[in-house]
Amino acid sequence: LLRIVQQLRRRHDAISRDLPMKRSLIAPIRRLPPEILLEVFSLAVLMPVVDSGFDPCITVTDIIHVCHYWRIVALDTSTLW
Repeated sequence: LLRIVQQLRRRHDAISRDLPMKRSLIAPIRRLPPEILLEVFSLAVLMPVVDSGFDPCITVTDIIHVCHYWRIVALDTSTLW
C-alpha cells in the first residue's frame, strides 16, 4: 500500500509540474491570427520610451523569446527588423 501511495504522489507531482505548460497551450493569445499578433508586435516595438524610472522598451529579441509561435511570426516579418 505504501508503494502505491508513493507512486501516486510521484504521478501527482509530475502532472502538477506539467499543468502550467499545458494550460498555456490553450491560452487565448495562442488563438490570435498572425496578422493581429503582428500588429501588436509592431505597436509594442514602436512604442516610445517614457522616462518613468524603468525601461519598458520591448525589442524584437524580447518577442522571439516568449514562445515558439511568437518566434515564427516575428522572424517571418521583415518589417520588424
